[in-house]
Amino acid sequence: MIDLDGELIDAATFDLDQLDLTTVEKVEYFANDEMRKIYPKRKVKGVKSVIRITTN
Repeated sequence: MIDLDGELIDAATFDLDQLDLTTVEKVEYFANDEMRKIYPKRKVKGVKSVIRITTN
């Protein structure tokens, strides 16, 4: 799962070519309990990890 500026997107359908890498400010990786503290359980059910990408 990818969190792009607060919008959760299925990583299988996300095309990195859509992202202007010059605008990326931060990339974070969350898994397991750490991920569940940040995202509601219903949104990450069955998800093993989330990559959060913050752009400007």
